[in-house]
Amino acid sequence: MMQHIDEHSLELYVLNSDAVQSRRYEIQEHLTQCAGCRSLVEQMTASYRSVEEQFKKLEASASSSSQALERLRTKSVEFAQPKSPAVSYRPVTRFQNMQYFVRQHPVVVGSGSFLALAGLALLGNLAFKTPSLRDQNPVTSHNNPQSQEVEILNKSRQILWTLPTRGLAAEVRNWDTQTVVTSLNGDGINEVLTSMWLPGDPAIGKNQPFRVFSSEKELLHEFHFTAPISYAQRNYPYSWTPSNIVAGNISSIERKDILITWRCERSPSVITRLDADAKELGQYWHMGAPMAMSLVDLGRDGKQELVLMGRNDTEDSSGNEFPAIVVLDPSRIVGAKKSVAAQAFHLPLSDAELYYVKLPTSSMSKALLKTDGVFRLFNLSDSLLTFTTSSDFEETESRVSFEYTFSRDMKVVQVKSDDAGPAVYEKLVKQGKLTGKLDQKYLDDLKKGVRYWDGTEWVKEAVKIRHGQELSMVNGQLPVDN
Repeated sequence: MMQHIDEHSLELYVLNSDAVQSRRYEIQEHLTQCAGCRSLVEQMTASYRSVEEQFKKLEASASSSSQALERLRTKSVEFAQPKSPAVSYRPVTRFQNMQYFVRQHPVVVGSGSFLALAGLALLGNLAFKTPSLRDQNPVTSHNNPQSQEVEILNKSRQILWTLPTRGLAAEVRNWDTQTVVTSLNGDGINEVLTSMWLPGDPAIGKNQPFRVFSSEKELLHEFHFTAPISYAQRNYPYSWTPSNIVAGNISSIERKDILITWRCERSPSVITRLDADAKELGQYWHMGAPMAMSLVDLGRDGKQELVLMGRNDTEDSSGNEFPAIVVLDPSRIVGAKKSVAAQAFHLPLSDAELYYVKLPTSSMSKALLKTDGVFRLFNLSDSLLTFTTSSDFEETESRVSFEYTFSRDMKVVQVKSDDAGPAVYEKLVKQGKLTGKLDQKYLDDLKKGVRYWDGTEWVKEAVKIRHGQELSMVNGQLPVDN
């Protein structure tokens, strides 16, 4: 069952409080899959913005103090009946405090008087502790599907500036990370990294660039990826579009490198590694687009690994695509090189891959004629990593989804179904497409189906890739696992 984030923690997240700093990744991941909590966060954000707008109106009206005082003297608030007894209610969070204030003072809140504005200002200044818009350093972004804008926010979640774009609904649905706010040169002043479509770009999916903006919205760098695709004897269009972005201290502790996923209209994909000035350092070519990626210090040695999640499409012509997790040493992404599991690219082999993990495609997905992919790193703890697989981008009645939990040395620990899995399985049984049921044995069989590429073959043990081994390849495809 899904464990929801409590309302108080969500409000602290909205306020960018240090109290939940250690849980920000967990909360962000939860919001990508929980519509209810996501809606609550949006309501909280809108409420705080409303108070900020009222505070701005208060400051504007205060500039003509004589008129404001006259309005205050001539306009009073009268009650036709004595106030009713207060409801026995003890607000806990600031958001509840605001709701409580509105319920207890409906006339004051509803009036347009200076007193009402002052009350909102006091509420915003004391209860919400919302500072003025003097903090111009961006710390995060918010995608607004209604206005189709990427909102760049400071630590108080005030909007500093926006980027007009398109396709935000799809970006949220696919869990892409297409805007990152971070300090590339370690000076504490953050830059905004984005792969989102902007006005003036070609049609979405047609040679879009990656961009870096300053904290003040000045365009600092623009990077285009235009490399042609040379894979086996196939001809692929190579209209590249940037997607997921991560940034971390890979080359040095002073400056961050940038890693970007590039997709074309078909299966080939590329991870480019750029330095802090958006100069290319290397390329990692893969067959099958990564659906997500994260920088994780798996060994807790202060060195981050790059974890890619997605699907391997080397055997798409025979319908044998499979969900895949790849762990790389990003510092070894140097020059243009190919994955050990994508041999048909006319490039040298990459030695950046540490683990290549193949997950089984469930019989449920096969019965539905669907292909599974690893969509995201759902949870990260001190000892475990949990990944989510899915057969669909969107939540549908026939969606098949599982959670695979691994240790930090990539040993599979457990497989769980999502809440809807048993009903989907039962429906397939009634249709005569499957027998049995989705029970613990079924999940254990999926766990037993996980395989690791050791450099020459698929094995059951969790092993790292031995680079330099002679690969057993047939027409650019990996051998079938036992």
